[in-house]
Amino acid sequence: MNYANFPEVRRREPVFNLPPVIVALSAIFIAVHVARQFLSQEADLNVLLWTAFLPARYSHVPVLNGLLPGGVAADIWTFVTYAFLHGDAIHLAVNMIWFLAFGSAVAWRFGAMRFLAFCAVA
Repeated sequence: MNYANFPEVRRREPVFNLPPVIVALSAIFIAVHVARQFLSQEADLNVLLWTAFLPARYSHVPVLNGLLPGGVAADIWTFVTYAFLHGDAIHLAVNMIWFLAFGSAVAWRFGAMRFLAFCAVA
């Protein structure tokens, strides 16, 4: 449609020009943080043991003698799942600001699938 003939109809630019993958990941980050707020301390500790990146998992010294749950699979998935964990609301907010600012440019350039692969690898 040619809007030149209709001067009263103007195209409005969005206030925020965020890629859908950034919006979706941001929603997941917020949802995980909110869900963790409703867990007991013991349950939250279990979430951390299963999903946080813990360098002790990769030590050749058997410090914990296999006490960390998840085994070899957790050695792999914690490289990705740790990104969804935040210490408090300020930590989440600061990370979200930087993620929205810099992640958007990368997501527009790479596309959704390549961006998700990049995030998983990086």
